[in-house]
Amino acid sequence: MPEQGQGRDVVRLLGLASLVGLGAGLAAVAFLAVHHGLDHIVWTSVPEQFGWSEPAAWWVVLVLVAGALGVFAASKLPGHGGHSPLDGFTLDIGPAHLASALLAAMASLVAGAVLGPEAPLMAAGTAVGAAFAARATPEVRRLAMVCGAAAAMGMIFGNPLITVILLLEAAVVKGAQGGKAALMAILPVMFALGFGYAVQVGFTDVPGVGSNTLAVPGLPAYPTLEMGDLLAAVPTALIAGLVAALAIEAGRRIRVVSSPRPLAAILVAGLLVAALALTVQYTTTLSVDAVLFSGQAAIPTVLTVTSVGTLHDLPGRVPGSRRRHHRLPDPALSGDG
Repeated sequence: MPEQGQGRDVVRLLGLASLVGLGAGLAAVAFLAVHHGLDHIVWTSVPEQFGWSEPAAWWVVLVLVAGALGVFAASKLPGHGGHSPLDGFTLDIGPAHLASALLAAMASLVAGAVLGPEAPLMAAGTAVGAAFAARATPEVRRLAMVCGAAAAMGMIFGNPLITVILLLEAAVVKGAQGGKAALMAILPVMFALGFGYAVQVGFTDVPGVGSNTLAVPGLPAYPTLEMGDLLAAVPTALIAGLVAALAIEAGRRIRVVSSPRPLAAILVAGLLVAALALTVQYTTTLSVDAVLFSGQAAIPTVLTVTSVGTLHDLPGRVPGSRRRHHRLPDPALSGDG
């Protein structure tokens, strides 16, 4: 009876999705715990041991160079450190290539790259999905990897609703090409996301787990929608899109130039970032955090920077900022950038 057979297949698929969600959630917790632990050692414990109120210049340069060398080492491993950000997110990193992707991500994040942990978490989730579905058909294995990526990425949000919305948007776009199959694939992914959220609830004390509220503290209330704001949003969106397109094109050109000499290129990039961070620290009242870690945790500070001339009037380190949230936790400021 084909209907009963199909029903058993659905049950097995949902069971697989549940296991993948649990495994991906635990993998994400492990990555976030290691990341924040190393983060605390490099930028809080070591400066405290030396008695620095701010990291010394030589320490900032040393950490950036070490991060660059870590990324270069990851590029020599199977998987070459994961996919280039210029190529967008991909969901095909299996267990054999996971180590290089995680090493590159960890070296970047701890050294101060302005990015979030979404990509390495998705890589860990896809590897878990591939491992659980190693003997399944290619279609089931691909779906398991999507389930793992969703469950792992959902670990950094306060609730799974944000990830669900992203998945539904992707399903709608894919639905035009994949039809019913694309939309039906959402069900096991939601199962995985739900079990991943169960892991999140059990590990809320781990720094970084479920801490990204996507909120900007201090914004005034906006009770009424104004037509002028909607009109202003149009050119703003166009300019933002243009800047993004130019940044991607610049990245592609730099990749072509740097490909023959990857070690030299990545060392130069690390030194330039270190120089910029130190320039900001010594010419303004801001910390190196404003350059190295200007993600969600630094949004309240970054949004007050309206021009170069106002930098001197800004306060220094924001209490509870990214480098100090280990000792001064503030849920509104504890996201990863």
